[in-house]
Amino acid sequence: VFGACGSAARLIVRGKNGAVVTKIWGHENIVAGASLGELYFGNRRSVLCEFTTSGTAVAGENEIETLVYELRYTQPNDPTGEPTVIKNTLSLKFVDDESLVMEIDPRVKIMCATQTAADMDKKIAELVKDGKRKEAMDLVTEKIALLKDVEQFDDERGIISLILRLAENMHNKLKDETVDKKLVSRGYEHQAYLLEEDDDQGFGLFD
Repeated sequence: VFGACGSAARLIVRGKNGAVVTKIWGHENIVAGASLGELYFGNRRSVLCEFTTSGTAVAGENEIETLVYELRYTQPNDPTGEPTVIKNTLSLKFVDDESLVMEIDPRVKIMCATQTAADMDKKIAELVKDGKRKEAMDLVTEKIALLKDVEQFDDERGIISLILRLAENMHNKLKDETVDKKLVSRGYEHQAYLLEEDDDQGFGLFD
């Protein structure tokens, strides 16, 4: 969806033809969907979903509708009015050539890495809060290695480079034992929030 501006935005995803949505990264309630908050023109937002499917095509067909999704948001000039709803479906194409499904889209690799990093940041925040700086630093090292693995796929926005810079800055604060652990813990919690939201503008403000 391009050029959308709105408030109280929410992305709802449902499985179809036997498919089941098992996770929406960064959002606990699968039924309620992903709460995206405000949508601004030119600010790209992304949501990573996991789902399972039987992998069996309907007889005589090699393509099947697998997911139904809808984006709901209210217009800025009418916040109490009926929400705008944009609906669409995702279809899977079944093929005999396994090599066609071996290559993963770089954008998916980046999203998997950033959402995994968000989960790691939450764990790091807890470790710091509990005074376990050594364990936290070990996990930060893993996180930085994870992000460097996908840096080659970074796009024109340079989001991975920015996230790496933020990670290294936070790592320096973590290593400095004169910095209050509550401050460091909150920093990692906020960093996890930004990664989960995948919000261009949010990263820019945090930087």
